[in-house]
Amino acid sequence: MLDILKVEDWEQSIPMDFYLTPLKESIISLREELLDMQARGLILCKYRIEENEEMKSRVKKMVANDVTCQWLMGTELKRDQFCFIYDVFTTIFDSPCKEKFLNLDKDIIETTIPMMVAF
Repeated sequence: MLDILKVEDWEQSIPMDFYLTPLKESIISLREELLDMQARGLILCKYRIEENEEMKSRVKKMVANDVTCQWLMGTELKRDQFCFIYDVFTTIFDSPCKEKFLNLDKDIIETTIPMMVAF
């Protein structure tokens, strides 16, 4: 999980920033909750996760964000492919075919995108 946040210049990549920023924020949020638990002391905090609703929800959110990021960008090859497909979609979006692309036209989906990816 933390290795994926060590990718160089991920903040400058629009598709990577879109998914990695929520992961980073959820890790910070969970860390803040753990520090708050420590500050409240042993008597005032619940260490059993099933009873600590706030911590449980933050852990679930962090894990869900991590699963998405690992699925899309877990390895260097996946990151490269993810950014490449984003560039292909951006090219189509910036072209005169924008309306067809947004309406999921069969011709764009079945012909244009595969041809551009192969090219």
